[in-house]
Amino acid sequence: DGWKIEMGLKADPEAAKKAAEEAAAAAPKKVELSPAAVAKVEDAYKSGEHVETEDDKMLAKASATGDYTYFEEKWEAFTEKATRPGEDDDDDDDDDDD
Repeated sequence: DGWKIEMGLKADPEAAKKAAEEAAAAAPKKVELSPAAVAKVEDAYKSGEHVETEDDKMLAKASATGDYTYFEEKWEAFTEKATRPGEDDDDDDDDDDD
């Protein structure tokens, strides 16, 4: 059996026992939390109270009626501010001509 263990054909019972003992020694110890700490952990994922904004109210109204013109106007205003009128976005086309 010694030869089989040495060649890796058979598991070494002493090595398995030693590995189990080392794993048990290295296992983390259970941590006891105070009731206040437990309460904080349980409430950690909860967000604060949600305050409904004007946009939230308009979105609910738009969803109910299917009329999104209010948001379309806001998006158009955003797009207007985000783009620079007169700027040519096709700079790559100029490089191809060279």
